[in-house]
Amino acid sequence: MREITTLADIATLQENISVECKLAQGHDGKGALPKDLWETYSAFSNTSGGDIFLV
Repeated sequence: MREITTLADIATLQENISVECKLAQGHDGKGALPKDLWETYSAFSNTSGGDIFLV
């Protein structure tokens, strides 16, 4: 897995079996965890893991 050290590194990521990006703005724009976050979290915990990025 590639090392992420800057915001530019995050911008180059593509979703795959170990990377998931989720929109976390919430209904009012103040931020909230997406409802489907826990499905991804569970899937990663039942496999070899991964990284979830909340944007």
